[in-house]
Amino acid sequence: MEGEIIGAFASDGSACPQADYRISFYFGKDEPEYAKDFAGILTAYFNKKPYFYQKPEKSVIVVSYRSKDIYHTFIKHYLEWREGEKKTYSVKLRELSLPKKFLIGFLRGCLDCDGYAKGRLVQFGGVSKEMLLQIKKIVEDLRFNLRFYTTKDKRPNCSDMHYAKIAGDDAKRFLELIKPRNKKRMGLPGLSSKQ
Repeated sequence: MEGEIIGAFASDGSACPQADYRISFYFGKDEPEYAKDFAGILTAYFNKKPYFYQKPEKSVIVVSYRSKDIYHTFIKHYLEWREGEKKTYSVKLRELSLPKKFLIGFLRGCLDCDGYAKGRLVQFGGVSKEMLLQIKKIVEDLRFNLRFYTTKDKRPNCSDMHYAKIAGDDAKRFLELIKPRNKKRMGLPGLSSKQ
């Protein structure tokens, strides 16, 4: 559960110590069932119900806490990013010598929040090259073949995108191991929170 929460935060979360240590996870408006399911995971792990609300003007669902303790002893225990810039560009795990169960959960959280799978293809994507290279190493250590590549963005003020892609039989075996929860990211209809 820890790894899954950290993977989701690394992919689609934000933290603002200056605003009462607000920690937020963001989901698309078409992911309400997964967002509720994920809020349940947070409640079970932290023994504390998060705030859950939708921002219609931004087409986003937000699940959040205000907690100095969660920020310092959980989020920053596992993740680091360069100060003074947006977390998205440099976020990464502090170390990879973590239990296999944690790393599998981390991949699940990343895939559920910022990945894609369909048929015989699984793809992770993001602007933090360091984190995508970490995902590559974790996946390869789990004995799956993976292709890593970068697409250059020529638009001003836009970052390059980095991708880690698993294809063929490896993609099927990978999904059986990771057991993603977010059906939308799997190209399937809505998720039941009872699953």
